[in-house]
Amino acid sequence: MGKIYVNQDSLIILARTGIDFSYYSATVFKMEYKDPNGTKGAWSATTTASVTIDGTVVSIAAASGPVVCKLSATSQLSVDGNWKFQPYIKFSDDSHARGETFTVHIYDRFK
Repeated sequence: MGKIYVNQDSLIILARTGIDFSYYSATVFKMEYKDPNGTKGAWSATTTASVTIDGTVVSIAAASGPVVCKLSATSQLSVDGNWKFQPYIKFSDDSHARGETFTVHIYDRFK
């Protein structure tokens, strides 16, 4: 993966939760975040069987529990530094689960 820069858009964040969505009925998908300033929030996400990266379709096994968040607004990654992300899933019985937290460094321009 190349560097991700502040205010970058057209970005796909893919996290595998390990939850088999073909077995469990999930109703809500989110990508929770904590920016370098400590601000917390969440973006809506989906699950999918494939994503297109650089014109190539990449299949994703449902058993891996893929959560995909597509960023399209430049304001979404507005601070440089280490961002923490954690996928969130809510199921039809109102229970919920989270995937592992992972960190991505967002670079200031020209770095």
